[in-house]
Amino acid sequence: NVRSILELPMSFFKMGPLRVPFSGGGYLRLLPKCIINYAFHQLNTKGSPVVVYLHPRDFAPECPRLPLSLRRKFKSYVGLKSTAAKLEMLLRNYRFTTCAEVLGLNGADSTTDSGAALEMAKI
Repeated sequence: NVRSILELPMSFFKMGPLRVPFSGGGYLRLLPKCIINYAFHQLNTKGSPVVVYLHPRDFAPECPRLPLSLRRKFKSYVGLKSTAAKLEMLLRNYRFTTCAEVLGLNGADSTTDSGAALEMAKI
């Protein structure tokens, strides 16, 4: 019995020769709104979906701080106070849907809104 795992890969935008992640976790917390907005616009113009992923801790700037190395502290806590405002900006400016719709599940066409390229792994 072979089952497929559908993947919605992390979103990147082009900045010169670089592919830069921008739409979730520490990347969304670290980057300024203008860069995030630019990246959303760049992908939307191409008809590509943007995958936004956030963790509950991304909205908890007052959470207790663990004794971590400087590198881990930066990765875990940078920009926590800006997450809610950035998400609110995105919700005001862009249309969002479910992963199921983008993947063409639940009777939707697999190219809904984006023609998203899907990677499938056999398990």
